[in-house]
Amino acid sequence: MKSRRVSLGVKMYAFFIAVIMIVSGVLLVMSVRAFRDAVIVPLSEKLKAAEPLDKELRDYMEYFLTYLGTDELREIQRNTKPDKDTLIDWLEKQPSQEEKRADGSQNTSMLVDAASSYFTLNRFRGHLKADYAWIEIVKDGLVYRILKDIENEETYQSLMDFGTEGGYFTKPAEEYYSPASYVDGKTGMMLRCIPFSLNGGECRVWVAHDVTGPYAAYKSFLIRSILIVLMLTAVVSVISILQIRRFLIRPMRGLAKAATGFTPEEDGTYSEAKVSKVDVNTQDEIGDLSREIRNMQEQIVENTGNLARMTAERERISTEIDLARTIQAAALPQTFPPFPERTEIDLYASMTPAKAVGGDFFDFFFIDDDLLALVIADVSGKGIPAALFMMVAMALIRTQLMNSDNDPAEALEKVNRQLCERNDSMQFVTVWLAVIELSTGKGVACNAGHEKPAFRRTREAFEMLEYKHNMAVGAYKGARYQTREFEMRPGDYLFVYTDGVPEANNVSEEQFGEKRILEALNRDADAGPEELIRRVHEAVDTFAEGMDQFDDITMLCLKYNGGKNQG
Repeated sequence: MKSRRVSLGVKMYAFFIAVIMIVSGVLLVMSVRAFRDAVIVPLSEKLKAAEPLDKELRDYMEYFLTYLGTDELREIQRNTKPDKDTLIDWLEKQPSQEEKRADGSQNTSMLVDAASSYFTLNRFRGHLKADYAWIEIVKDGLVYRILKDIENEETYQSLMDFGTEGGYFTKPAEEYYSPASYVDGKTGMMLRCIPFSLNGGECRVWVAHDVTGPYAAYKSFLIRSILIVLMLTAVVSVISILQIRRFLIRPMRGLAKAATGFTPEEDGTYSEAKVSKVDVNTQDEIGDLSREIRNMQEQIVENTGNLARMTAERERISTEIDLARTIQAAALPQTFPPFPERTEIDLYASMTPAKAVGGDFFDFFFIDDDLLALVIADVSGKGIPAALFMMVAMALIRTQLMNSDNDPAEALEKVNRQLCERNDSMQFVTVWLAVIELSTGKGVACNAGHEKPAFRRTREAFEMLEYKHNMAVGAYKGARYQTREFEMRPGDYLFVYTDGVPEANNVSEEQFGEKRILEALNRDADAGPEELIRRVHEAVDTFAEGMDQFDDITMLCLKYNGGKNQG
């Protein structure tokens, strides 16, 4: 399934807005934590650290506990709906805890105790800087509110709840654990209950902090902060989008258009007119990219132009090489059998160049009606220079041999002097040259640094002829050459070759060698010259295992059938 293309601008905008939202979220979280640390945690720690006040408050609660749940109090609840004055009158009629303990030692009443306990509770609330404080007593499974103190409200307000049904009146304790939802209908309260036991019941001192105000202020601050962040986000986003479009998107679109518009001409070259005209002068990555694209396109224009010229030059050279190969091939004997009317011999030769043209050559010609000249040679180097040197050497050898009383040594000495005179390239040629009298089979050969010839007598095997070689032609101007006489009998073979045959390599860099030449020749030694050359060539190809041919491979094979005077 093909993925949907997403614009770079969209990616950049989304990334930038996401970063802003993340930063905004982090700031809001930090604000919440700051509010908690500044308001909630200090109040909570203060409430946790609160302890009951002095023993006086406990004594007051013990005293009030004696009246809770009594028949007298229940009678008041059943028969009257006491208001504040009624309760005050009733409290004034009750003896105080001091008076009750000391049997009238003080002329006070329970109203004084209630007021004292209230002031004690008020100091307790003030000490904690709390908004609410009240006292409850749990007796016989019921909860009674005794006193309540609220900041900035009328004193003794809580006395109206004492023993009445209007506030925390008789309520089962198992149904009432925390007064959080009964604090005058308000929310946002932080509560702490400080219990202590009484004889016959339990006292609970509750304190509460109203965080509604700080919370509302924080909420307002938070809303303003969110609005400010959103406004800043919108402003920064718009500015960023405009800047991104100006410094990134537009230049990138221009570069993309310039890149896609840089197409080759019909001939495969690139035109200077299509080089990018996008000019980004900023000293940043986009500017660097623009300049690199322009430089790359200019180099492509230059390189493809050079390549076109090189291709044309290569084609011209290839044409010239083809022509040189044609000329070289024409210079070598091409027709076999070359002398069909001469029954004294069977002759075949071949040359396979390592490159388009080679430096090896062979030649055979009649000096007169009875003398046959055989030449095989290998010029140093490869390619066109070797081929040119070959043509010169081949022509000189043929010319000098025809004019040197048929002496191979004398002919090579003259050729050597001529080649050395203008041989600035320091090239040379190895030559095996022989002249055979066909009527008798006698011959004279001169080996100028060339490979050993292979010779076979009738009904025997091919073997290499071992004798001293002369210096290669063209290597030293004063070189002297010597000949060696030999005689061929009817049925004898002569096989000569260049170093491309024994020096052929395989993948293991092992050379073919003279031994394998003899093995290929002796596999069917009675075959004709053409077949013997073909078999040696096949043996070389099999041995090389596909390795590129390093040197020219040239071979010449002669079978002597006997002269007319031999019978």
